[in-house]
Amino acid sequence: MYDTSKRFVFDDWAQLAATDPEAFELRRKRAIQALLTQAPADIRRRLEGLQWKVDMVRQRSRDPQHACAQLFSMMWDSVYGGDGLLNALSMDEETYRQRASKRMGEATLLSFSTHVKRQETADA
Repeated sequence: MYDTSKRFVFDDWAQLAATDPEAFELRRKRAIQALLTQAPADIRRRLEGLQWKVDMVRQRSRDPQHACAQLFSMMWDSVYGGDGLLNALSMDEETYRQRASKRMGEATLLSFSTHVKRQETADA
């Protein structure tokens, strides 16, 4: 487990990334997991989802600079986008709660077992 009580020293991380990228990646993953584990239960799932999105952007990007630009854009969207922080801060609490509950109610659940059965029938 990564010791989160240690002070973050950028130069140490940069040197590790330059000299041993695999060790850097392992240390990065351990540090992130340790922080997620320490997060309060009520926000942990959301943080894990956000980290998953970050990991997917990094994985799909052609290089680290492209990933950085994509993540930068994602961050600004979360502040200035339609459902962003700036918009949420400008509305009263009741309006915010109503919009949040409405968004949650709009999801469509898909039955994967039905899809699998249809696929198996089509393959036969």
